[in-house]
Amino acid sequence: METAVTLLARAEKMAPSDPSANKCWRLVVRAIDAGWMQKRHFAAIAAALKKGNGYGVEELIFEPSGSEVEVSFLGERARCPSTPLIKALEQLAA
Repeated sequence: METAVTLLARAEKMAPSDPSANKCWRLVVRAIDAGWMQKRHFAAIAAALKKGNGYGVEELIFEPSGSEVEVSFLGERARCPSTPLIKALEQLAA
């Protein structure tokens, strides 16, 4: 089982394939650092976004809108293309 520290280290080293998704990714990394995310969450988030559904874990919220997704964490918001974010989430879940 992957520890929170290992998961955080992997997430910090990763970056979405499209740099325009980096703002959203930083919020994901912050939520991992806060201890609110586990590896199992990432596959579920990716699956929900692929279906056009939103998803939330504690204060990390994903709201899809067309080809983009808005990510919010503790009041900070970022909007990015959904495809590279979904791919990064799936990589983290693997």
